[in-house]
Amino acid sequence: MCYMKSRLKRTPNAEEKLPLRKQVLSLLLLLTFAGSIPVHANELEQQLRQHINREIDHFTRQLGVKDSKRNIELFLPRGIEKMSQCDKLQISRRQQAEPPWGRISYSLSCSTPASWQSRATARISVWLDLVIAQRTLEREEVLAEDMLAIKTLEVSQINHGLEFQTAPLIGMKVRRRIAAGQPVARHLLQNAYLVTNGNHVTIRVQQQDFQATARGVALADGQLGERIKVQNLTSGKIIEGTVVGENLIETDSKRN
Repeated sequence: MCYMKSRLKRTPNAEEKLPLRKQVLSLLLLLTFAGSIPVHANELEQQLRQHINREIDHFTRQLGVKDSKRNIELFLPRGIEKMSQCDKLQISRRQQAEPPWGRISYSLSCSTPASWQSRATARISVWLDLVIAQRTLEREEVLAEDMLAIKTLEVSQINHGLEFQTAPLIGMKVRRRIAAGQPVARHLLQNAYLVTNGNHVTIRVQQQDFQATARGVALADGQLGERIKVQNLTSGKIIEGTVVGENLIETDSKRN
C-alpha cells in the first residue's frame, strides 16, 4: 500500500498588507508617473486651433479687416497621444511677420510636468473682401470707380499687397495689364497726376445755375478727385479745388 503526502495550499489572507518597503516603493512609482498622463490629441488640436485663430484675428486687425472666413486643417504627428500631459503648451512658428495662412509648420514644446517637443502642420485658408478689376484694365489707364469692384477671395495664393477699399486707388494709373476679376495691387499701379505743380490749369467755378472758368496755376500735384490749392491768375487769390480732369480744377465759390 502506497501513501501519498498531500500538501494543503495556503489561502492568502484578503486583509494581508504589503510590507512597508513595498508600500513606499508603490507610492514613489505613483508620484513619478502622475505627471505622465498621456495627452489627448483632441485637446492638443483644440489649443493649436485656438492659437491659429488668434494669429489670424491679430493679422487681419492690423490690415484693418474686421471679418474673415477661415478654414483650418491640422495634421498632428503619429504618436503625439503618447506624450505626457502638458500644463502649458508653447506654440510657435518661423517668420512670425508673415501672414498666418497657407501651409505652415508649428513647433510644439512642453517643459512641465515633463519635457517634450514635437511639430504639427496646418493648412490654413482665409477669405477676405478684396478690390478686383471690374473689367480688363489696360496699361496707362487711369482708375475710376466703375473700373473696380469688391469680391471675396481666398488669399493664401496671393503673394502681393492686398487692397480692401477702392477709394484710395481712384486716380492711379495702371502699370501692367490686369485681367477682369483679378486682384488690384499697388505694385501694378502708379500715381497718375492729372495736374502737375506749376502747370497752368483751368479753374471751373460750379454752382447750381451758374458756371464760370478762369485761368490759374497749380500749387501742388493732384490726382483725380484730390483737393489741391491753385492760384487765380486774374485775382491773385489762392483757392482750393478738386481735380476733375487733366489740368482741370473744379471749385465751389461758396467754399472759397
